[in-house]
Amino acid sequence: MRVISMVPSWTETLLECQVQVVGRTRYCIHPCNKLKEIKVVGGTKDFNLELIRDLQPDLILLDQEENSKAIFDAFSDKCQVTHIEKVEDVSKELKDLGLKLKNENLLKLANRWQAVAEKKIASRDFEKIPGVLNWLRPPSAQIDCLVYVIWRAPWMAVNQDTFIASVIRHLGFGERLRTQ
Repeated sequence: MRVISMVPSWTETLLECQVQVVGRTRYCIHPCNKLKEIKVVGGTKDFNLELIRDLQPDLILLDQEENSKAIFDAFSDKCQVTHIEKVEDVSKELKDLGLKLKNENLLKLANRWQAVAEKKIASRDFEKIPGVLNWLRPPSAQIDCLVYVIWRAPWMAVNQDTFIASVIRHLGFGERLRTQ
């Protein structure tokens, strides 16, 4: 199936699982070596409808918080919208995608994320899962407060009710994240 991914993290996961990605956003920059032939259709909120149509996708992958509703309105019959707020949500979204795309790699990855969510995979082995940064390591001591900065100008940090915060807690970096 021909897929356009409008979500950078999904683009990386789909390519890792050998899905045919034919379109992406300009923010989809990983993995560099697999992106050269994939057309850029715009950004996560601004996009070229004509180029998307020309690519004749079977599926357009969106995220509820990342993409504008306008792209869904233009292609609702081809869209799949994801919404991941915590580690426990990843396996469900991967399974849904794996079934829709008939992709065994996505289904296997869904099972691995389920094991992570159920803590059957130790946090020290977290980096062995495709799509998880390989430099992540659990802390060597208890950390009670952490600020994870995601942007500057203006400075922005993650909220406690986000996927990033869920991963940080799952890795053992403490229950409290400073959000101000």
